[in-house]
Amino acid sequence: MPLERFYKLPEARRAELLRIALHEFTEKGIEGASLNAILAKAGLSKGAYYYYFVDKEDLFTAVAEDMYDRLEAQLPPLLPQQPVSAEEFWPSLEQTFSAWLVAASKFPELLGAFRQLSQQLRASPRLAPMLRRRQEEQFRSVIQLGRKLGCVRTDLPVELLVSLMVVSDSVLDEALVASRKTLSEAVVRKHARVVFDTYQRLLCP
Repeated sequence: MPLERFYKLPEARRAELLRIALHEFTEKGIEGASLNAILAKAGLSKGAYYYYFVDKEDLFTAVAEDMYDRLEAQLPPLLPQQPVSAEEFWPSLEQTFSAWLVAASKFPELLGAFRQLSQQLRASPRLAPMLRRRQEEQFRSVIQLGRKLGCVRTDLPVELLVSLMVVSDSVLDEALVASRKTLSEAVVRKHARVVFDTYQRLLCP
């Protein structure tokens, strides 16, 4: 993680460095990215860099967190914002989940970066826990609401169901990335249907 003092930089300065680094990482990956090239474009000395970051992966972590924060800020909530009945739970969740993925597809720069860096994001010992934590929080909320309504199975522990959702999401996302399909709205909606169907099969009583 970046050192705390990095977050005390002016917002515009932070955004500029992260934008330059995102482009470099997306183009060349974390191993191939040149820290010297990033610093030259950002007008930052190595001494100043190491005042804010421990190493290159620290910067990669900051870039990934910024991507997630920016994307999530633009997306509708995954859970229904109004109370729903048991009959409405799955249809409402499918609708919001599909809308969430379609909304995400409207940010091609960020999605392109995710597609290029997906394996490295998941393999990073610093980033993987953060990515998993964010996923788990969302999935746990879905399961807990579904159980209150009697729509989610109770024969397995919540945390096991969360883990099953995380694994299935990862496998299906990797399959989409490997297909190299253009993320048109039709492709995204079809992918959303497959993912949602998998979740429903895992969670239904």
